[in-house]
Amino acid sequence: MMAFFDMIKINGKEFIRPKRLEQAIKIMSKMKRKRKNKKIIISGSFLFNDKHGDIDVFIFSKYDKEDYRKGKIHVTFLPESAIDSLFFSSLSKISVSNLHFNNKKDFDLEINAVLQTYELLINAILNNEDNEKILRDFILQTEYISKGVILNPKQLSHIKEKLSGNKINILSIIFINSLILSYDEAIA
Repeated sequence: MMAFFDMIKINGKEFIRPKRLEQAIKIMSKMKRKRKNKKIIISGSFLFNDKHGDIDVFIFSKYDKEDYRKGKIHVTFLPESAIDSLFFSSLSKISVSNLHFNNKKDFDLEINAVLQTYELLINAILNNEDNEKILRDFILQTEYISKGVILNPKQLSHIKEKLSGNKINILSIIFINSLILSYDEAIA
């Protein structure tokens, strides 16, 4: 059993509730038995919030697979290339995983990508569509492009909470601010 714990990597332990860490390790143990040799990471509000909707488990796969839910566990399959993404760098800051990695800190994020995410977000809001993932990407992108900051899941959750209610005017201000703050970088 000691070899299993040697393979566990815990990031942001200071933010993780002790009982949740125990639960995450048990879940990791079960998932490892079911999915041998797969890279698995547990992250999300389950680790640090009193209230949480589900337990986010991410499994890296070479093939496209359908995400699923089993009880409170929400399994999302990610391609191996996601390890080099802004999303992964964020979610791994507070996580329990069986993989050892060095978080990527520099991303080539162009303002056009942020603009596209902003447009998708506004359209989803106007059409009353689920926009949680787009909002997450928008917040991560604007914080990174304007301040060079990669938010951890707790910071991201806090900002998402403040922006809930589809406040288009606030989202527009955030977008404009990120444009202004990243302007010097864009022309350099």
